[in-house]
Amino acid sequence: MNKLDVIPDSRSNLDFSCSQGKNLASVQLLTYLKKLKLQKIFLLAVTDPRQGKVTYTLESLIQTAMATVLFRMGSKNAFHKEGRTSEAAEASIAKFCGIDSGKLPVTKTIDDVLKNLDHEEMNEVLMRVFEILRKDKFFSDHSALIPGNKYHLAIDAESTHKYTLDSDHDCVTCPFCLKRQRGEEIWYLHMHVAVSLVCPGGIRIPLYLYPIHAKSLSCDETTSPEKFKQECELGAFPLILNKIRERFPRLKFCILVDSLYANGPAIKILKATRMEFMIVRKDGSMKTVGQDCDGLEKIPDDKTTGQIEETGIENGKKIKRSYRFFNEIDYQNLKLNVLRFEEAIFDKNENKFGYVRWEWLVSWRLTKRNAFLTASRGRMRWLEEDLFNTLKNRGFRIKHDYSRNSSSQIIWCILIMLAFLVTELFVLTRQIVSIKRNRSLKDFMRSIFYELRHLYEKIFKEQIPQRKTQFRYCFEKTYFSLNHKKRFIAKEHVENN
Repeated sequence: MNKLDVIPDSRSNLDFSCSQGKNLASVQLLTYLKKLKLQKIFLLAVTDPRQGKVTYTLESLIQTAMATVLFRMGSKNAFHKEGRTSEAAEASIAKFCGIDSGKLPVTKTIDDVLKNLDHEEMNEVLMRVFEILRKDKFFSDHSALIPGNKYHLAIDAESTHKYTLDSDHDCVTCPFCLKRQRGEEIWYLHMHVAVSLVCPGGIRIPLYLYPIHAKSLSCDETTSPEKFKQECELGAFPLILNKIRERFPRLKFCILVDSLYANGPAIKILKATRMEFMIVRKDGSMKTVGQDCDGLEKIPDDKTTGQIEETGIENGKKIKRSYRFFNEIDYQNLKLNVLRFEEAIFDKNENKFGYVRWEWLVSWRLTKRNAFLTASRGRMRWLEEDLFNTLKNRGFRIKHDYSRNSSSQIIWCILIMLAFLVTELFVLTRQIVSIKRNRSLKDFMRSIFYELRHLYEKIFKEQIPQRKTQFRYCFEKTYFSLNHKKRFIAKEHVENN
């Protein structure tokens, strides 16, 4: 008996006796995808490479591929095997993907189309979903998601695939295979730079994926993994910023990046593209900036500097935080603002068991009033570093070879980003919070796949709502995290500088 043919046990909290009518998660998901206008976006943003008569529409093929990763099936084979356990199951999954014939396309049909798609057009799908959210007042109705009235973008690179000359993938002719060598060992990596909107409360919305081309790298294949990754990120940085600014010329963005970008050229690119920024500065980078800040700390009553400390209780632990800031620090004809942040955590016996220290280069003037919010915004960059961990280890399997064709593989990576985006927002809607309960996202999405396979009549013939459904989001935790400062007592009166 197939594992998914068994009614999920109590650990999944799936009770079909209670899953009636609009409470079916699968019905809500179908309605939510319609609200995001995904089928329409596929139709308008992506060019169909086929000519002549076709059996499946382009948008239905793309949604079939997306469903493979949306339901965390792990591979194309698993998706099609489970989706074809019966005629009714196949008809239901096909209907979900926008296919009325009742037959799912074979994997070769999907691959033949995906490998001829333009990955920039698929990136446009991500950007149009972001636009839909904006037009639906997702951000204006939940202003806590854009602190300072700015969209915060985090940028990070990660290798998604590793090949050798013995692999089925054609490494020699692949334009995205980046050669690496250690002694006599030779292998190839595919590296992607991802840009995501990061928000308080841990919310991430992928916006753009840039594949690194082999010809764009100037470093030697024997260079260290760290320097290799840095070369990929720095080379892609201006291209990505220009792309985003060209696509959204009027939006206010704040770029959150690590110490790799703590240098004059990167900051000038940010200024040229009209991007606000928060850049981590470590002791080894831009040393004169650190030295100037150290000197200003010794000057009493300097009008360009300030300090505030606060103490409070979080989760039963005592926390002390210190914010020191310095405005208009000179560096290579640039004026930079610097925020130094320290946090110490103590147990009930006043023993220190946790400590962090961060320093950021900031594009706006710092004051005692905005220091707390600025530090909170800077720490959101960590969310992007966890994104690839999620995509690798929590069911999306971004490292899996969904295709050995280099162009198709990029499309699959973007589809994984899109599936993550849909899931990230869908499970925050009020309609879903009570249905999902304490299940993991992976188990929850697989349970929806189970519903689709076994409840065709209820989903498609009885319960699909004909009227528009208003989705509301639960962001209580987000607002709580932003407003937790109320529990802290500042040692120094906060005033405008």
